[in-house]
Amino acid sequence: MRLPNSLILCFFTVLNGISAYPGPAGPATRPHSLKRLSEYKSSGAGCNSAKEVAIKAPVTNIFQSLTDEEYAHVTAYLHKQKDLNLTAVVNSTSWDNVIVSLDLLQPNKTDALAYLEGHGPAPVRYARATLQFNSKAQPYIQEYMVGPLPIRNGLTHHEELNYMFTSGRGRINVYNADSEAIAAFNLKIGTEIKDITKQLLNGTATGAKTDNLLIAGSDPLIHRHDRVYQWNEFYSAHTGEFFSETVLPTSLQFKVDLTGRDPSKWKVVG
Repeated sequence: MRLPNSLILCFFTVLNGISAYPGPAGPATRPHSLKRLSEYKSSGAGCNSAKEVAIKAPVTNIFQSLTDEEYAHVTAYLHKQKDLNLTAVVNSTSWDNVIVSLDLLQPNKTDALAYLEGHGPAPVRYARATLQFNSKAQPYIQEYMVGPLPIRNGLTHHEELNYMFTSGRGRINVYNADSEAIAAFNLKIGTEIKDITKQLLNGTATGAKTDNLLIAGSDPLIHRHDRVYQWNEFYSAHTGEFFSETVLPTSLQFKVDLTGRDPSKWKVVG
């Protein structure tokens, strides 16, 4: 069958991108990330970043974190409590109780919704304090709630924060609280095998200024029966501005039994 000349011409012109009914512009003609912003004219209907817009919320933000003043007052309050026996972090050792973190204890959902919907008062503010007790044979972390805020003598109190956890307790044991002793033990091992690391890795990790290797332990720790273990690996120490150890592993590792807090009883087991 032979097509009429008119159909052939129409088919040819469409294939070559000519159409009597122009459609919408293709994606390449629209603004995209490859275009420079200067190629487009700014619209007066857009946002003007130089203009400040005043906004007033209908209610107070009950989820706002502690203020600097609240942080200071809660910290001072906790350090005064004899039952906690806290030491300032800057003066602490691995055997001192310290504050790990402070933040706002988020209000209960029931109280928050009642306030936001206009059916009740603003929830009372409490601080959430994470404390680490290192003065025990078995160190542990315990969550506390402190309030109501602001701090007031005879009214503000502290108690263990347990109700929000599914286990019913906000406490967890810490098995590597003696970080300085662990680091010293690892460097002792590095010193004992420096001839091996020198030959295999062309470096040492002994605690000397000339070291070009370091030793870092892996997390989490391994718990098997009543023993605690940690794998440690040699890393190439950074020589420039950036700490690049995490991308410079050597795959040379050793396993240590860290059970207990007496370094003389720790030993390499693998």
